[in-house]
Amino acid sequence: MTKEKWPKLPVKFKEKWVAALRSGKYKQDKEQGLLETEEGKFCCLGVACKVAGIGNNEKNDYLLSQSWVEDRKNFKIKGVPKVLKEDGKLPTRLAEMNDEGKSFKFIATWIEENL
Repeated sequence: MTKEKWPKLPVKFKEKWVAALRSGKYKQDKEQGLLETEEGKFCCLGVACKVAGIGNNEKNDYLLSQSWVEDRKNFKIKGVPKVLKEDGKLPTRLAEMNDEGKSFKFIATWIEENL
């Protein structure tokens, strides 16, 4: 069985994202379709937004509350790597792992090994 090929993330972004996922600073939420909940819990992709420097002003609140997968083509915020915005399979796979209950630590290891 061949291992699936995934696009590579920029090294610095990957390191920051993995560190953030492992930091314990972000509480994980498994509610489908939300990057950040009103209670301040995150999908792993919401943590990626925070690492990219997306703040909590009104414009960004809207973006953070939208489904990453459905809106990725319109996601024009700078700082989020192109591979997360343009490759439909990658954000979908990450969101699935999050929503299936895989821990942030598990997802961080997967990112290190595959991206």
